Amino acid sequence: PSACAKLLRDLLCEQLSIVSPQPQQPMHQTPQYYQPEYSQSVQPVGKMYKVGDVYDINGKQGVIFVVTPDGKHGKMVSINQTKSNWSSAKYWCSSLGGGWRLPTKEELLAIYRNKGVLNAVLVAMGDKIPDSWHWSSSDHSNSDCAWLVSMFSGGITSNGKFSDFYVRAVSAF
Repeated sequence: PSACAKLLRDLLCEQLSIVSPQPQQPMHQTPQYYQPEYSQSVQPVGKMYKVGDVYDINGKQGVIFVVTPDGKHGKMVSINQTKSNWSSAKYWCSSLGGGWRLPTKEELLAIYRNKGVLNAVLVAMGDKIPDSWHWSSSDHSNSDCAWLVSMFSGGITSNGKFSDFYVRAVSAF
């Protein structure tokens, strides 16, 4: 893969790939590209985002914590949060609709790395990311446990899914 495709895949923590044209296609046809599984809202023409920007399109609102090099796509964290056990956390995230879900541990680490910028925006909106453990969607090798990420230190540990920890949803844009 090209350096741009690798960077995009790393930033989005997703497997994105470009599909080459079929050999029998005439060379003047445009190659077909892989479409991500998430849906994208129509964005204002030319809008470029950066970490810490508020995304607010078609009623979907979040604070951006990672962007692609072109600034047009990335991931955002929800404005609000809850505290619950793992099963309730997954349900709460998906109940927000529009592609919201429980973040992976890698996404939580990206949120931790950008917590200062994110909290500056969230505090202005009446919330903040607490210096506490947050559930990830990543199962531990034991199916009764899942990974947690500390928003105080960036540490990672696992715990039983029955315990209550903080939850903040993520979504692609």
